[in-house]
Amino acid sequence: MAKNSNCWTVTVGNDVIRVEDAEKLYVNDKLQDVAYGITTCERLYGKLSDGKEVKVVIGAKGFGLKIHCTIFVDCECV
Repeated sequence: MAKNSNCWTVTVGNDVIRVEDAEKLYVNDKLQDVAYGITTCERLYGKLSDGKEVKVVIGAKGFGLKIHCTIFVDCECV
């Protein structure tokens, strides 16, 4: 996963998943979820579709001394 300032990006096959400012989840440049406010742990949800099946995308962010982000596709960390 690539991190640029407050943006995390991962490519899965031909799909690009991006979490910006730890509050917006994009799949292929389409906004899928937004979180407002400050919490210690937040989940952002989205979907990947190839026309045959739909995969769930979860962006998990956590706040501590710095912001962390983990992206899951179909319950697997990518």
